[in-house]
Amino acid sequence: MAGIYIHIPYCMKACTYCDFHFSTSLKSKDKLLEAIVSEIKIRNKEINGYISSIYFGGGTPSILNIEEIDRIISCIKNNYNIKSNVELTIEANPEDINLKYLSSLFLLGVNRLSIGIQSLNDDVLEWMNRAHNSSDALSSVKTAKKAGFNNISIDLIYGVPHKFNRDWQAELELIKDINIQHISAYSLTVEKKTALDYQIKKGLIEMLDDDGFSSEYEIMRNSLLEDNFMQYEVSNFCKQGFESKHNSSYWKSIPYLGIGPSAHSYDEKSRRWNVSNNNKYIVGVLSNKLNFQTEVLSNIDIANEIILTGTRTIYGFSKDKIINLLNNNQIDSFLSQVDKLIANNYLTKHNDIIKVNLKQNFLSDYIARELFVV
Repeated sequence: MAGIYIHIPYCMKACTYCDFHFSTSLKSKDKLLEAIVSEIKIRNKEINGYISSIYFGGGTPSILNIEEIDRIISCIKNNYNIKSNVELTIEANPEDINLKYLSSLFLLGVNRLSIGIQSLNDDVLEWMNRAHNSSDALSSVKTAKKAGFNNISIDLIYGVPHKFNRDWQAELELIKDINIQHISAYSLTVEKKTALDYQIKKGLIEMLDDDGFSSEYEIMRNSLLEDNFMQYEVSNFCKQGFESKHNSSYWKSIPYLGIGPSAHSYDEKSRRWNVSNNNKYIVGVLSNKLNFQTEVLSNIDIANEIILTGTRTIYGFSKDKIINLLNNNQIDSFLSQVDKLIANNYLTKHNDIIKVNLKQNFLSDYIARELFVV
């Protein structure tokens, strides 16, 4: 099984914190869609077996109309073997959502919706430069349910500066009331050349310290667990049976194909990423000269990738799988670190499977670094 990711690199506005590849100009949209369809066809021999997930990300995929989305989905179905129960997700912003649009998506076979809510505090949303308010966000979930969606995910951001007096617990209580199936929650991160980066350098915004981030994370985690959400990855929570197939493929090292500018692909032994420039991407694809870079993964790269993703999830990782990739000196060092982290209550081990202690999962990045093979 494998997944397909489609990157739609357009947004109506630039969010304060975002460094993803996108453009606020839609002038190239028709040509870019032509290039995406062409790349789907050109690369159809790269995936063996069935496609279990299709994910439209961005950018803002909901900026596309129904005909444009239908064109892409139809092209995928005509060129790949698609499982009958394929998970087909589209990211959408609340301001793009209406009943007619979502009902049409549902009829196209889209069965999972990921809504970029980010916050239910209007002051925070305004600072983030989002185009919706909290009322729009709550309304979008109700509309999605009315259109037939019963697999709805929302994005949230925690760690917002104290100056906004955000009542994080109150927002989480509102989230409980709308009865959704999945939440992806990310810490506010400072990326270079973003508006947030500029505001910090100018002294306009002061980020939370580590204790502040940790506190908001624990508040969120405890609140969601009390509401019968399962935490299956550090940043992802779901009701029973509603894990994201597509996201899980990343964490389980399942191959995936990335289509569109800046999109990444993975095939267990190599990574590949398309050029992060719309015009260069379009020219390359339409001249049948795909513009991308490739990295061949060494055994150490593969081992560290397994460690990085495994320590973030409830699935953990196979000790033997790591050992089979290493030489004797590397094995000794790795096992020594495992024993040390188990002794310090960071890790647990059951037979072959190593997992992060659930109470320590906020430190998963640190734990992974301690385990990395050099």
